[in-house]
Amino acid sequence: MRHKKYFPDVIIVYERKAREYLGCCLLKAELEKRGYSAWICHHSYRHMWLCRLIAKPKVVLSLCALTTELMPGWTVMDQHSCFLRGSAEYYINLQAEQLFRNGEDTYNIVFDPAYREKIYYVCWGEWRARQLRSYGIDEEHIAVTGALQRDLCQPRFFALYEDKKELAKRHKIALEKEWILFISSFPYVTYSDEELRWGAKVLNQCREQVTVDSVYELRKAALLTYEVILSWIDQYLDDNQHQVVIYRPHPGEKMTPQITKLLKKYPDTFKVIFEDGIQQWIYVCDYVDTWVSTAMAETVFLKKHCNIIQPFPAPPDFQPVFMDEFPKILSYEQFAEAHREQKQNDAMVECDILSQYFSENIAYVSICDLVEKLYQKRRSHFYKNQNKIIKYLFSRQYLLTLYAVFVLTFHIKLSKIIPFEKLKLTLFESRLSKNGDIYTECKISQSDKQRMRTIKKIVTQKV
Repeated sequence: MRHKKYFPDVIIVYERKAREYLGCCLLKAELEKRGYSAWICHHSYRHMWLCRLIAKPKVVLSLCALTTELMPGWTVMDQHSCFLRGSAEYYINLQAEQLFRNGEDTYNIVFDPAYREKIYYVCWGEWRARQLRSYGIDEEHIAVTGALQRDLCQPRFFALYEDKKELAKRHKIALEKEWILFISSFPYVTYSDEELRWGAKVLNQCREQVTVDSVYELRKAALLTYEVILSWIDQYLDDNQHQVVIYRPHPGEKMTPQITKLLKKYPDTFKVIFEDGIQQWIYVCDYVDTWVSTAMAETVFLKKHCNIIQPFPAPPDFQPVFMDEFPKILSYEQFAEAHREQKQNDAMVECDILSQYFSENIAYVSICDLVEKLYQKRRSHFYKNQNKIIKYLFSRQYLLTLYAVFVLTFHIKLSKIIPFEKLKLTLFESRLSKNGDIYTECKISQSDKQRMRTIKKIVTQKV
């Protein structure tokens, strides 16, 4: 009998811990409850190098299914599902982004016949399912499961969240003040030129005529709004010291000089916090603001009001389609007024708007039903990949990934010991320091482990 710890039946791949990790824990707990072994792996670091060598899961779940090449002959999907002992037979696309407009909705849909029959799509609601059907995706490969983030807004999972007093102590936030949460959606503002070019490459796989110039235009539009909103926050805090603004960056967003300036100017009333899931912060804050974040849906599910701050119309590429039907704040006067008195949301109207985008199904149960159905199927491997994976294991990209693991685990840089001029390790190490979040997303803290234990207790309870 195999040892389940080293030979997982299922691998769950995540990218951003704050956005996805709790949902992955839900899936892992439910699968283990059903008798399957599951690993949670960061897509470029945690356990993935080890998985590549020893694991051979039958099912892989990942936030995306992209056939964009990371290197010749090696795609994002290969990165998530190819192992030395063979490929995963089934690939479940969790689709981290789903709220696309019709006509702009081919992102994360795989048309390549070499992969198509292997992929199954998780849909939050009928909106995305209809889009997939319109592109000829077989009904058998579409599962309307609901959204994991909605599961985490159920009262039975409130035990996962700290109360306001605990968070105030941990993050040094004044407990007696009102808390305003701003959910940022400005990763484009902080992307490097290299990251923007990669984004254009990925989008070009899905849509026609996506150029680097068009992606730069999106950044320009985002930057314009970003600067105005930050100026409003600055002006508001100058006049309202009885409140604290908690700026929650997008998972892909980095610090900027504008944010640093506000932190220095308002050390007690302006906080930037990357940690914990967005549900945690919505749960405790008195006011919630956003520009175009899909997390607005979580505010509705948690029965909170959300202010949509848009000094300029948001580009359609950025704004989730459901947000079209909600009122917007267009001026500083409206912005200030929105934070003087807490508003009650019209739960019935807002839930009705969201109903076609978010099913009421319990997502983690429905997704695990799909995993179990696929796991019990009998079929041969979709394709053999030993030559492909062996070539990858000796590629520069894989060796650099292993080196990143070494540096970030042991804090030893080989360039300090031996000159590696030709390999350009010094440059690679400097990039690791600047973009360490790409790799350190995988670090699991004691509080993360405690949440996993709490989730297991909740999932095993009979409800």
